[in-house]
Amino acid sequence: MAFGTLSADLFESSSNRSPEPAVLFYATDDDRAGEEVERLIRTAGFEPVKAGGIDQSGRLEVGGDLHDLVVGPAEARSLIGGALPGHLANRERRRR
Repeated sequence: MAFGTLSADLFESSSNRSPEPAVLFYATDDDRAGEEVERLIRTAGFEPVKAGGIDQSGRLEVGGDLHDLVVGPAEARSLIGGALPGHLANRERRRR
């Protein structure tokens, strides 16, 4: 399990953004752990987006392309090259 990181300044200024939430990426091969991480990310005021399995964790670390990155759900989808989780995909469809 890997949890995306932001610098303290970005973390504080990006949480609870409205109307479009900022994304915090995570990576895991464990679906149950992923559910808990999503809950923690939402509690922190971000929208969780799974970047992939643990093999993608390097993307979340310092030097990775997803580290210290503040984006919304639509841009997050393009960065990870796949579909958003169901609840985000539904939200994106409603906006169109």
